[in-house]
Amino acid sequence: MYELPVLQPSAAPSPPLLPTAGVKVRFGVEGMHCASCVGRAEAGLLAIPGVTAAHVNLATREAQVVLHVGTAEPDWRPVLSALGYQYRALEGGAPPDEQATPWNWVAALLLASLVMGISMGGVQFPGAQGLMVVASAGVVFGLGRGFFTTAWSGLRQRTTDMNTLIALGAGVAFIAGLVELGNAGAGHGHSAAMPFDAATMIVAFVLLGRWLESRARQQASGAIDELGRLVPREAVVLRQLQEVTVPLEAVVRGDRVLVRPGSRVPVDGQIESGAADLDESLLTGESLPVHRQVGDLVLGGSLCHGGSFIMQAQQVGDATTLRQIIRLVHDAQGTKAPIARLADRAARIFVPTILVLAVLTGLAWLLLASGPGRGAMALQSAVNVLVIACPCALGLATPVAVMVAMGRAARCGLLIRDGAALETLGRVTRIAFDKTGTLTLGQPRVVQFEGELPDPAGTLSAVRAVARLSEHPLSQAIVRWVDQKIGADAAPALVTEFQSTAGRGIRGRCQGQFIELSRDESATTDQPGTRTVLEINGVALGTWTLEDTVRPEATDVLSRLHTQGLTTALLTGDREAVARPLAVQLGIDAIHSGLYPSDKGTIIQQWQSQGVIVAMVGDGINDAPALAIADVGIALGSGTEVAIATADVTVLAGTLRGVETALALSRRTLQIIRQNLVFAFGYNLLGIPLAAGLLYPWTGWLLPSWFAAAAMSASSVCVVLNSLRIGRFRTDA
Repeated sequence: MYELPVLQPSAAPSPPLLPTAGVKVRFGVEGMHCASCVGRAEAGLLAIPGVTAAHVNLATREAQVVLHVGTAEPDWRPVLSALGYQYRALEGGAPPDEQATPWNWVAALLLASLVMGISMGGVQFPGAQGLMVVASAGVVFGLGRGFFTTAWSGLRQRTTDMNTLIALGAGVAFIAGLVELGNAGAGHGHSAAMPFDAATMIVAFVLLGRWLESRARQQASGAIDELGRLVPREAVVLRQLQEVTVPLEAVVRGDRVLVRPGSRVPVDGQIESGAADLDESLLTGESLPVHRQVGDLVLGGSLCHGGSFIMQAQQVGDATTLRQIIRLVHDAQGTKAPIARLADRAARIFVPTILVLAVLTGLAWLLLASGPGRGAMALQSAVNVLVIACPCALGLATPVAVMVAMGRAARCGLLIRDGAALETLGRVTRIAFDKTGTLTLGQPRVVQFEGELPDPAGTLSAVRAVARLSEHPLSQAIVRWVDQKIGADAAPALVTEFQSTAGRGIRGRCQGQFIELSRDESATTDQPGTRTVLEINGVALGTWTLEDTVRPEATDVLSRLHTQGLTTALLTGDREAVARPLAVQLGIDAIHSGLYPSDKGTIIQQWQSQGVIVAMVGDGINDAPALAIADVGIALGSGTEVAIATADVTVLAGTLRGVETALALSRRTLQIIRQNLVFAFGYNLLGIPLAAGLLYPWTGWLLPSWFAAAAMSASSVCVVLNSLRIGRFRTDA
């Protein structure tokens, strides 16, 4: 007797972003500019009583904090203010539009150019020296005052960050300029150090770099904006037989909503009348429009083509699939990948190390150099070391790449839970597949009927009436087979005494006959397909053989996975005779059949104990234990609540091509992150010695301070721009 599915209560908890139970709170944090800032903010938040976990993301400028159950949420404003940062509320849980950085860098560059012209003697007029001092002070302590205030806040907390280096570099250069003017009495334009030039150019180039970085980060978060634009502002609702245009927030469950050609579906619901082709590409990644008709579910944000329909609203507001996708993607963008721990560890010691190196550099030149210019040389080299060092690039190397990748994944119809899942997916070495609904469509079809039926038309009509009352795929396949044999019956016969028993089958009385459909217990294990017996009044009259339909893309996808060096396995509860032909057809490496759900998890754990990194692909419901145990669980589905809650990756379009896309995107992201980290570390390993004057003994060349500032700013921008390349990720899958 075939087994009917046991329905479990639906639940959709938010995916855990932090590995600690409790109340999760999100809010914006402004004023962070490097990895050291992140470490200081996280340490400050963790020091608050009741906070059990805290994660701060440099790319999104947001904090995710876990409070112990029962702890009242504190006022975050004074907490962040004491750390030198500013609190920003996140309206409705959605990401706010990032404010463009003010164009103060333009004013800084103009004033810095004036200072450089005066100091080098190119611009001379009465009072020029005084103007140079005023302009320098305006740039350093006016436009650049944020560096000093944040650095001072950090020092009060006994921490240092990027602002400490900039404030020291610019401040020391400015003071040196005043000392030089005092000693010389006039014009220091021929000095080797050019302190005022350095001070102003440091501030100007850092402000420019932060503005460019901000613009690039806005582009990186464009996926969220693109998804948000799918939500229409209004909906046409039918009330008392009248069309009424209402704000989207006014639509409630049960409303009848009219959708016309060229408009977007406002909420999730079911079509009551009409039909249309819907473009769901930005929701599921499916490039071709899909036809929806009466009884079909439609998703808010889909674009209506060539038709109109009336739907009943079922999920509205934040409960719609689109709103959930936006929330999940945004939350995932704010998580860390494990590879980021390398940058976190380096950031803890980076700034203190640079401060020590700057002091040692200055002392070394004072001791080793000779001549009247050695003091200026020592000062310039020390300032260069302070300025060129860049924990910004280090801090942005991973989070910006993760943010762009999550957005790109969403546009491909993929929901990836967090940065850890994204990274692990790129290191997978074995992929295990469920069979029914994963490698197959979960739509069995009758391939053979053996038996003789008295009055075939009447008997099959009664069989169809009983089978229609069951939602089991095998019963529905028999209904379709009967429709082909005797034609569709618009008025099904009356069925009484209907019973559906898990593990036994279905039965019912129709047209005076007691009809039972059950699994063929006499079938041998070497017989392919699933066999269902028809009994009428206790007498077996025939047997159907049913087989599932293989997904049309399965062969190509499995073949490409093998060419990428991945091993594949089939984990199924079906018999060996059913599983093996499918595995042979698709070229699957290992077959495990006749499994219970717990058995799948046990096999995956055995692989993991051998060092294998396993991804499990299933439907997100029956395979929940295996999806949870695997290093990465991938659910094929249409974004159902259970699938999203269970899996690390959800393929909204429900195709195996999404699995291939997810793997390729993850590998591409890891490649970009590694490039970013190599660049960030390599930049500092090369730049700091040059700034310290490594080449001076052989070439007589000392790095200009303005160049050090420009290089520092450019390094952060380069890391962000390199991460943006993930947004151009293309796949043929």
